[in-house]
Amino acid sequence: MVAVGQGNTNLLNLAVTNVVLNACKYSGNNVVVMKLTANNDGIVISVKDIGIGIPASEVEQIFTPFFRASNTALFHGYGLGLSLSLNIIRLHGGSIQVFSEEEKGTDVRVILPAGRLPDGF
Repeated sequence: MVAVGQGNTNLLNLAVTNVVLNACKYSGNNVVVMKLTANNDGIVISVKDIGIGIPASEVEQIFTPFFRASNTALFHGYGLGLSLSLNIIRLHGGSIQVFSEEEKGTDVRVILPAGRLPDGF
């Protein structure tokens, strides 16, 4: 497990960017809210949209490479972004949670463990 602050910033940036870009893409020009919370256990990056949502029966499949939800035909994509994001987050000891309701929106939460601060902080 890699502690936050000791991870690969380029990979973490890519993982979070994929989540944010998906929210923007599927939001239908509605507001996307990104929230960062931190405590002693770690950080949570929440990306919430008011968009097309994900059909309940398909939520578990969205991290499968090349899988695209049945309601995404009008949007360009290959079904690789979330799979890549999950692998990067897991590499850093984290996880991703998805809460979604079709035609209401999606809240994706990237959870990363807390790093140990160097002595003197």
